Amino acid sequence: AREYRAFDATVLAHCLWYFSAPSLILSTFRAIKHHSKRLLLAEWSLVATHPFAQPHVLAALTQAALEYRKREKSDSNIRTVLGPKRLTELALAAGWQLESETLVQGGEGLLDGQWEVSACLSSSFEREVEEQVSDERERAVVLALRDACEASLEGIKGRRRGVRAMDVWVANFV
Repeated sequence: AREYRAFDATVLAHCLWYFSAPSLILSTFRAIKHHSKRLLLAEWSLVATHPFAQPHVLAALTQAALEYRKREKSDSNIRTVLGPKRLTELALAAGWQLESETLVQGGEGLLDGQWEVSACLSSSFEREVEEQVSDERERAVVLALRDACEASLEGIKGRRRGVRAMDVWVANFV
């Protein structure tokens, strides 16, 4: 019996990092497979083609390092950070085949990099690290990532205001 697929394509754009675990992304990809002919993904790539986007990559990784150490449910922007390689593995495990993929550089008007860097370098982020991460070695890792994010602003004209967004990974699965 042939499976009926009601949708030509399902688009998931910049939403996968909001999922609380990779297993939920996998189950979502599996569920979509039953209803859609294509799965179109757009997500942050963890790649900074433009050097002024490097702080965005570091800010995302810093926030992810704190996130998985939180003891209670979260509403953070970054709950599960996965790059293209891992997202592709999940899609393949759900029965999809990768047809095409590319990286797209964001324009100067895309402010996500500035927002994430500001969140990472805020005093409230540092307070949250102190409150949520009890192990001194784990805390040191999160704070070292934060320090790397801050140091990466050196040489960027306008400092935080000059931060660019990291590249976006765009993939087409069938």
